[in-house]
Amino acid sequence: MKPMPAALERSAVVIFPDAPWCDSAFKPLLIQLANKHPLHWVTNQPKHALQGAPASVTALALHELAQVDWGQTSAMVLHPCWAAAALPLCPRQLGAWMAITNEEDGLTAKWRAALAGEASFVLSLSEPYYLDLSFRRDGVFVLDGADETSDWFALQAVLWAAEGTTPSSLARLQQQRREAAYRERLMASADATLTFYRSVYLYLLGDAAQAERELLAAYELAVLGGEEHALARIYRFRSAIQVAQGNVAAAALTYEASALTDNERAQAGELRRLIENGDAALAAAMLLRLNDDHRQAIERLERLCGTGADAAHGDADTVQHGDRSRALAAKREFAERMLLDSLLQAGRMREAYGRISPEDIASVKDRCEFAMLQGIVLLMDGDRRGAITALLRAAELQHEAIGSLTEILQLDTVVQKLAASGQTSTGGST
Repeated sequence: MKPMPAALERSAVVIFPDAPWCDSAFKPLLIQLANKHPLHWVTNQPKHALQGAPASVTALALHELAQVDWGQTSAMVLHPCWAAAALPLCPRQLGAWMAITNEEDGLTAKWRAALAGEASFVLSLSEPYYLDLSFRRDGVFVLDGADETSDWFALQAVLWAAEGTTPSSLARLQQQRREAAYRERLMASADATLTFYRSVYLYLLGDAAQAERELLAAYELAVLGGEEHALARIYRFRSAIQVAQGNVAAAALTYEASALTDNERAQAGELRRLIENGDAALAAAMLLRLNDDHRQAIERLERLCGTGADAAHGDADTVQHGDRSRALAAKREFAERMLLDSLLQAGRMREAYGRISPEDIASVKDRCEFAMLQGIVLLMDGDRRGAITALLRAAELQHEAIGSLTEILQLDTVVQKLAASGQTSTGGST
């Protein structure tokens, strides 16, 4: 192989594509990026994959990836199934670009979650998915054409990352612009959905008081408009806002008022018991999780689990030392379980794996799940042999886990297809 060009060592960007250049869901953004930086397109079939691409876009074969100076090179991953190939390389900045289709299969969805959790930043073409991710992690951007200024922030995030600068600080600026855009649209006419979206942006920006006012206005408009699921879809979110305001007891009552199923009513009962026992911090984290705000839940649970004794306060003066120790241990275990699940929900596989002590795992089911998680993490770290060993161990514990082994082969097949033609049948352009 010829030596890598000097431009690659400076500010070139490696693209792990979702499709050939002409068919990429991100072509407009790629054109803007190619105007600023040389792009190296991962493909074994450059004649087909790069047809119509500008001269600043050149091919990089799969076998050449190991020769890139990744400490000085950023990468943009446009398809989730590249995750196991791209993450072990540890690029200077790794951007996960997301364009979801209705045909997405389980393999793609699984690795989308892992990639979104581990990437330096995430860019989505869909506002609902963007907001979902914003409740799971920082450094999320959206490029949906709804607002020119908002799209400018997304472009700047990509350009910053291409230069090796973490773009996370731009995310709040984009959220501020999108909240302002909703406010401007609502000046023309009231609308339940737009008002609710504005409430969500205000919540993300930390303006809980105004977020609550907008939320209640959205709920009123939805009820007046005959919205069948307004209580669960809109009003329940008030409980997350009330947690942000520090009013956990009121938040629990709000959630209870919106509980419609047996499971939701059981969750409301658990919240009530926690608050009665003086465990408002645990109740707050649980409420955030029930509102899918895993990002904030993780922050709170990490503080609780960090010191152990901080996970509980209510019974310190009312029980004997032995009972108190057992109560504290039970509450710590509950907080750890919630934290572990929220880390997994956020796609932060490595962090979740690092919190587990294998010697404390008792059940066969839990040992199997740990082995499967270990396999995923080792694969993300580039240890393919270790990953296969871990997944074999999982299959020995529970035969159903054999599917995780076949997923490695499926992943290999998808990567080879992406490198061969830039196309895959595992869910279209994602």
